[in-house]
Amino acid sequence: MQFYSEILLITLPIAVLLVMIYLPRLLAGVPFVEPMTVIRLMDNGEEPFVLDLRQRGDFLGPLGHLPEAFNVPFGDLWERFEEIRSGLQGHLDAPIYIICGGEDHSSNAARLLKRAGFTNISIIKGGMKRWAREGLPVDGAKD
Repeated sequence: MQFYSEILLITLPIAVLLVMIYLPRLLAGVPFVEPMTVIRLMDNGEEPFVLDLRQRGDFLGPLGHLPEAFNVPFGDLWERFEEIRSGLQGHLDAPIYIICGGEDHSSNAARLLKRAGFTNISIIKGGMKRWAREGLPVDGAKD
């Protein structure tokens, strides 16, 4: 019996951690793409629509932001929802790449955009923290 208790004590925290990591991804219902996927698009002359959900200070702060990214802080997304939807109305199937600091708010934003009729949404894996860690191009970075 003690053996099973020890196994449970070891596996339960691991299971909880895995659920915490992967549940938002499953609930988002959209693909998570590698940062290099977006870089390849840029290198091919495409201008991917990147929605950056970080606060304005973070967007302009030390990590900077992706070139040409559109900044709508997650807290303002619902408030500015109609503005975004009407501005992109003719582009419901155009690719939208969502990024935030990590991946905290991306899944919720993806679900909101899906409910609005957008069909081609992806989340950039690891957010700006990973983007910066990999040394990928940014605008507006400050030391």
